[in-house]
Amino acid sequence: MGKNKPTFRPKEFVRHNWFKLLFVGLALYVFFQKDLSFQINLRSPGPDRPAEEPLYPKAEPTEKREKLSDARADQSIRAGHQAGGVRELLEITSFLGGARKTGSLQAALEKIDEETQIAYLRRFAHVAISERKKYGIPSSIILANALLHSVAGKRDLAIEGDNHFGLECGEYWEGGRKNTEGICFRQYDNAWSSFRDHSHFITTGAYESLRLFDSTDYKHWAEGLEELNYSEEPELANTLIELIEYFRLYELDTK
Repeated sequence: MGKNKPTFRPKEFVRHNWFKLLFVGLALYVFFQKDLSFQINLRSPGPDRPAEEPLYPKAEPTEKREKLSDARADQSIRAGHQAGGVRELLEITSFLGGARKTGSLQAALEKIDEETQIAYLRRFAHVAISERKKYGIPSSIILANALLHSVAGKRDLAIEGDNHFGLECGEYWEGGRKNTEGICFRQYDNAWSSFRDHSHFITTGAYESLRLFDSTDYKHWAEGLEELNYSEEPELANTLIELIEYFRLYELDTK
């Protein structure tokens, strides 16, 4: 007959190995405490990791909203820029030239007083709404793009040639032309023609894929314009989105 197999007795095992079990338990406790602390630190900003703040401060409850003057655009464009500005104003020598001046457009726009920017947005709000209904482009994208690339209408391309979007001539352009620093830019008879040409430009050819996005999806339109190299303005998508959200231009996308 074979020997009987030993029977496992939990009480005796614990009595003979209590010290080892206690040691293992303490080790596991310390390990999980450190792991929990590590996860909490990742999720909760500490004194060396301040919480991310929005680029623009939230509007106060008593803040007034600028009303659009055109009857077809009876909504508000909020102005909330604090005195002194949130973003640092960059020093530039010239911002009224061509689109190739890297980084100059956003900096130049920050030099323009807010009242002028709002007046520009109010002036073309109804045009942006009309173009959205015809081409499916968010009105907010149209206005933000015009505001940036025309520097609120103060850029010489907009003043001398009604080019509000910094569009270059290109191979097939047959309209007016203006050479600035060796670059050929389109010229128009009026501002409306510039807005209509821009609508056609960013919904055809290399930009046709943008029409897949909804006319209220301004973020994807902004990102698409940057990815398709609409202009050499750095951080184009972020700049357009910031302008749209700062002036509440997204309200125009449903008018």
